[in-house]
Formats: sequence, C-alpha cells, structure tokens
Amino acid sequence: MNKVELVAAIAECWNQAGVSYGIAHGIDEYPRATGRDIDVLVDREHVSRAIALAERVLRDQGLLVARPPRLWGERVLAADSALSDDVLEIHTAVRIAWRNVVLVAEPKATMRVGPFAIDPWVSIVKRIILPLLAGSTDKFVRAPAEFHATPEERMALQARLPRVIGATLTSTVLEALDERDIPRALRLVVPLRRAAMWQAASRRPVGSIISVLRGFGRRALQLNSPCGPVVVLTGESPHTANLALALTRGDRLVFTSVVQRPWPPSAVAAIIGAFRDRLDSSRQRLVLYDATSDGARPGRVLVTRPDLTIEVRGATASGGAAASERDGTTAVLSWSDSSADRAQHARALIIRAFMRKNLSRDLQAAR
Repeated sequence: MNKVELVAAIAECWNQAGVSYGIAHGIDEYPRATGRDIDVLVDREHVSRAIALAERVLRDQGLLVARPPRLWGERVLAADSALSDDVLEIHTAVRIAWRNVVLVAEPKATMRVGPFAIDPWVSIVKRIILPLLAGSTDKFVRAPAEFHATPEERMALQARLPRVIGATLTSTVLEALDERDIPRALRLVVPLRRAAMWQAASRRPVGSIISVLRGFGRRALQLNSPCGPVVVLTGESPHTANLALALTRGDRLVFTSVVQRPWPPSAVAAIIGAFRDRLDSSRQRLVLYDATSDGARPGRVLVTRPDLTIEVRGATASGGAAASERDGTTAVLSWSDSSADRAQHARALIIRAFMRKNLSRDLQAAR
C-alpha cells in the first residue's frame, strides 16, 4: 500500500469536489511519507461527501475498506487484501474541543502542502494545544521533535490563542515552544485547563453546558460502539507470554493503546471485564487476554466474545500463520518461527480482525 499516493489522491478528489477541510495531523513527513492515521477537520456539511470520495479512492485500489462507528467522528479504514499489518485510517471531525472548550469550529485553510489544504490553527491545536489540555503530554516526551511551531502556526497562536487562555498564558506557551522547553510546557497543563474552561464558560455559558452534556452522552454511547478488537492469546508458555509482551510494547498500529488483561479469576470479574472491554474497544484500543495454561485455569470464564484467538504451539503453520476456522476468528502461530516473525504475523491477523469487526453488514454478507 502506497499511503502517500493514496492520501494525495483523496486530497485531490476533495479539492476538485470543493470539500472544505484542513489536515490536522498525519502529513508532517510528506512527500517522503504519511502517517497511518490522517486526522482531518471537515466542514459539517461536507463530511458525508468527503468520506464517500475517500472510500471510492480506496476501493478503486482494491483495498479492503471498513467504517467504524461514528462515536468519535466519521472514519474510513483501508488495509491490503493480503495478510499484512499495513493499514490507513482517514479520521474526520467537525470540530476540535476539550470539555467545554471549543478550540476550532470549522476549517479555514490558508495554505497548501502539496495537494493538502492546511489551516495552521487546526494543525497547531491538534499537535500542541489539545494534548496539553487533555494531559496527553507523554507524546512530547516520546517525540520531542513534535513540540514546535512553524512560522504560520506561531502567527495563528498569537492571533487566536489569547481568546482561549488569555494573553499572559499565550506568551508563556509561545516562549516554551520557541525554546523547545517541554518541562516548562508540562507545568502549564493545570493553569491552561483552568483558564480555558473559565473563559469558555464566561463567553459561552449555555454552549458550555451543552458541551458537558454532549460529553456525558458520548460516554453513555461507548458501550454500544465497540470497534477495537478483543484478542485472546493461548498456547504454550513462555512463547505466548513473549508474544503478548511484543504486542504490548511494540507497534500500536492504528490503535490508541494496547490493554493487556489477565484471564478473569471469577465470573464476577469476567462480567466487570466485559464492560471494560467494550469501553476500551469503543476508544479503538486493542485488548489482549492471556489464556495460557498458566493464566486460564479450568472453571474460569470469559464473558467477552473475542474477535480473534491466536494459539502458539509447536505445529508449523503454513506461511507462519494459519486460520483454523472458516470465519478466521482462530489462528495458529508456530513457536518454531522467530519471535519477530510471530509478532509480525500476529499484528497482521489483528488488523484483519479489526477490519472484519468494522465492515458494514452488507459487505459482510457479500463475503
């Protein structure tokens, strides 16, 4: 899958169709590369058209296409038809907000990078301001190069951030960015949150209440919007344990995080775990259960129905991975393969389970 060409082709379709959008994240390395997930702010009236055009481009390339629930915005996923962990996600949003603070309500692109329409305010909000408000600051520690502002983004911050957090804090944020001072930025999280929430409540009291209620409503809908796969690992230890470790610490693919859980020790724990599984799944997390002979004793149950069960055993599986059920929900990996190959095969199987879980019902019936 050539993601650079695919994403560029989607942007060209949007441009020709007059879709109003601004790329928020995912093209920082263009034209050398793009990310697995492309975040796009789209005018509310143009979202359906944007998704339909993206889906058409992807299907025309012979890719497997899926559509997760709309809880976090319209998304389209594409994966190679071959067994691969290569995947692309186009994730649209109609606004960028945190709690009662609406940071961006619509895209106003003022520049282009290749075929991509760019709104510098959208890109800097997505990369810097929103993570600071949300407390997702570990990304700056993992990737300090992201903690910067282009000249255009700096101008956008100077013009628009004072309305969100005030002039004094805006100056402090700009100084931290100019000096690439991440520790200083981390110390700003609490005052930024306080200032942003207070200013939003003062300017938009009714809108703030609506935003809070919308947040509660979204939480209530999470139980009915699973999209991330639940995977059970079973077989011979320590090979299964090593595979779980590789999946937990390795490439997260398009998942927001990887959650590893032990086999539930009782029926009550299993029921509680099922609720947690659906919440994590709704947030596009990968949930892993360890069901090795050491971890899953007789009599213990799992209420959650797994999307994929991977067994690690001595018998060699054709091509390193083999589905042992017609629906592909169970697969076998051989411990005679290298640990790196097992992890690679497992990731590919997980992506296939993820795509299968999010195929529309009419597509599933046609398969």
